[in-house]
Amino acid sequence: MRNSLIGIALAAVLVVALFAAAHYGARPSTQQPTAAEQNKDPAAVVGALKPDFVGQVTVGDWRMNCTKPRSLPRQPETGNSAGATPRQGPPPGWKLPHCSVYQTLKNPSNPSDEVRMTLRRMGFQGVLAIFLRYPPEIVENGDMSTLRVDSKDIPMPIRTCAARFCLSIMSVKKVDEPDFLKAKSMTLSFTSRVSNKEIVVPFKMHGFAEAVGAMRRMDK
Repeated sequence: MRNSLIGIALAAVLVVALFAAAHYGARPSTQQPTAAEQNKDPAAVVGALKPDFVGQVTVGDWRMNCTKPRSLPRQPETGNSAGATPRQGPPPGWKLPHCSVYQTLKNPSNPSDEVRMTLRRMGFQGVLAIFLRYPPEIVENGDMSTLRVDSKDIPMPIRTCAARFCLSIMSVKKVDEPDFLKAKSMTLSFTSRVSNKEIVVPFKMHGFAEAVGAMRRMDK
């Protein structure tokens, strides 16, 4: 795994969309799965999904959201001003990744403070990208957080902030993805600028591998 931006243009568009959704969207991802939803077998839930599924579904402790697939707008293949060959376009029939998997955790003493992990596929190769959202009142752009995946610590610098949340991004190498999906624990830690105390956020892992695996199938 590495801490880098992948698919720069697509990532930039996605960051804008995430911020816009925070201001103008209905924010359904703040809803937590009920006990009955959590107790459903994640494998059975994703196994019942049709390839053209559009909507939201609870997979263990995670939520998967899929919108209607869209094609990438094609640009005229005219080359550049130096006469170089234009960049290779998407494969025939390729659609923009249209599903995401997320989990939102709230501060019990202050429910308006929440941390959210969102996973999406990016680019033609479907690289797995992780977006972490933080309350903007307690962190700032440039602050450092750490995502511990089992026993491995991954630096997660906070890259940008808006009125509703701050954001950090990480991509997962294809070669590392199988081990990543087998993770038994993921914990985010960062220091609050308000209290100067470390905040530790353990994500719930029930249904994680099943949800991300289903997202991959939907985005093929």
